[in-house]
Amino acid sequence: MKIGDKIDCIFCANKALFGGANSAFTTYECPSCGMYEVFDGFGKFLEIPRSDIYKWLQDNKYAIAGLLRDRKEAGVDWTQITLDNHQGLLDDPLVPDLESVTEKADKLLLYLRRRSRKFNVNVDLITNKVYSAAYAHDREEMEGLLDLLGEQKKIKNIDRFQIGGGDHTSRVVVTAKGWEYANKMGKTRKKLTQGFIAIKFDGEEDTDERIAAIEECIKGNSYDPICLKEKHYNETIMEKAFGEIKDSRFIVADITKDSGPTTHEIGYAYGKDIPVILVAKKELDEKGKLKIPGHFYLKHYNIILYETIDELKNKLLVAIKVRA
Repeated sequence: MKIGDKIDCIFCANKALFGGANSAFTTYECPSCGMYEVFDGFGKFLEIPRSDIYKWLQDNKYAIAGLLRDRKEAGVDWTQITLDNHQGLLDDPLVPDLESVTEKADKLLLYLRRRSRKFNVNVDLITNKVYSAAYAHDREEMEGLLDLLGEQKKIKNIDRFQIGGGDHTSRVVVTAKGWEYANKMGKTRKKLTQGFIAIKFDGEEDTDERIAAIEECIKGNSYDPICLKEKHYNETIMEKAFGEIKDSRFIVADITKDSGPTTHEIGYAYGKDIPVILVAKKELDEKGKLKIPGHFYLKHYNIILYETIDELKNKLLVAIKVRA
């Protein structure tokens, strides 16, 4: 297979371009999912129907397709998919509650709003190819969500047709009610200008370096970093932390070193539906295997691993841009 040849996208119904392969990973470039790299440890199981990875993919590829589309539209250049991170992708803050029809319909309305260059413009959707925009399983669910938005009078379903037994197309227009609803979604949190830093304060030089790097990334995305290190307040430190988290657009938590307060801050943010970005220094255990950092309940979340401060900066700058 040559670079540029068309192949099936692993996650959605579109054709992707083969971007090359080596002993470590294969690169795909999909018009919907964007560019992604599938590492061999994950990819080799995709051809084994009885493997857990294969079964996981069949159950969740629609959701991963939605996440990859969201990340592409947010400006992320590519996504890496490995044995270590594939399950954590579903915990990304961009992924809606996959059991919630309301949250999927909201995702679809935002997509339609972006597709509408101006108010009262028809939008044609090839529903058998763009259903990932709504985190829908397939065309049928996508059309059901369009019907729901129509019943809510947020869109008007103008026509639905199929040409020559090929693609299914739905023609819709976002109504004034849908336009205003889409504009208001997330606007309250978007007004918040600070990012909270959660980390174990132990006075070590490497900790100070990580804090400085995280602050730099937050500022690089035009937010104000807030870190409670060595500050004194009238209320308890945890009361102050919770208050600052509630007033933050997002939090960045470095879980390289176990910390009870940091774990509580993360849990509080998740409980308030505030985006949480987890980072940790990559470490190996005594057997040479990757050591998953943090409290046990964090191990199933998507953790950005880094080996150097420069790698932390490069990854975190993108993560804040996507998730905040």
